[in-house]
Amino acid sequence: MNKNELKTILDNHKKWLIGEENGVYADLSDADLSDADLSDADLSDADLRYANLSDADLRDADLRYADLRYADLRYADLSGANLSGANLSGANLSGAYLRYADLSGADLRYADLSGAYLRYADLSGAYLRDADLRDADLRYADLSGADLDFSQLNLSSVGLNFKIDERIAKQIAYHLINLMQYSDIDVNKIFKTSVYKWLETSHLVEKHDMPVLEIKELENE
Repeated sequence: MNKNELKTILDNHKKWLIGEENGVYADLSDADLSDADLSDADLSDADLRYANLSDADLRDADLRYADLRYADLRYADLSGANLSGANLSGANLSGAYLRYADLSGADLRYADLSGAYLRYADLSGAYLRDADLRDADLRYADLSGADLDFSQLNLSSVGLNFKIDERIAKQIAYHLINLMQYSDIDVNKIFKTSVYKWLETSHLVEKHDMPVLEIKELENE
């Protein structure tokens, strides 16, 4: 697709968004847009399923509620882009640059975000179930309200410097105490009884039927 063809599609899509009669919805599914300059483009609600957007310039682009399922966004520059409510399930965002990107409420289930640069990104309320976040830079990102169940999350000092909510805090604490008990580390020196009570309302217990953690005495005591 050449630049003129792409410009025509973008212009017609903008008209469609504001309800003009000659506007045409942007169907860019399966399109090869690798290395394309889409900075500041308005592609909200557009169909970009399976599109090749690798190395594309999408800085400050409007992709709200766009359908990006299984799109190839490897090493794309999405800094400052608005992807709020977008469907990115199964998309490949490995190595993508997403500094200050708005991904609030986005569907990122099964997405590959390995090695992605997500500093200061807004991932609040995002669906990250089964997402690959290995080696992603999440420093100063906001993951409050995000669903991280079964995701592959970095455990390095770099990867854990981000904002979470109480739900995620309970999830991390539950697994930490469980591992410590299994490894015969004296958890009781660190965590008080109130922590165990707090974890009784974890979604791991209430939704996934995992056992309530109880104070465990070490065998050699």
